[in-house]
Amino acid sequence: MTYLGAMLLPVTLAVGAVRYWLIGLTGAAHPASAVVRCAGACGVLVAYRWIVEQTVAATNTLTHGILGLPWSQAACSGSSACCSVGRC
Repeated sequence: MTYLGAMLLPVTLAVGAVRYWLIGLTGAAHPASAVVRCAGACGVLVAYRWIVEQTVAATNTLTHGILGLPWSQAACSGSSACCSVGRC
């Protein structure tokens, strides 16, 4: 996925530059905005894997913390619903 995105960056830059150049004829935008957007997309592609890994790790830590609370374990003691999911 990262390689596909990296191959599309020149296309993104070209389309963005043409778009902002055409809009720039009316004085509404600047073509440098296309370069900034392309650089931002490149940065997201580079950091994407790390961001996903950190999000998953944070979710796992939060879930482990919630399930480790004493009141969540006490609520399931002796309950047949908890035993059916292996928490008794």
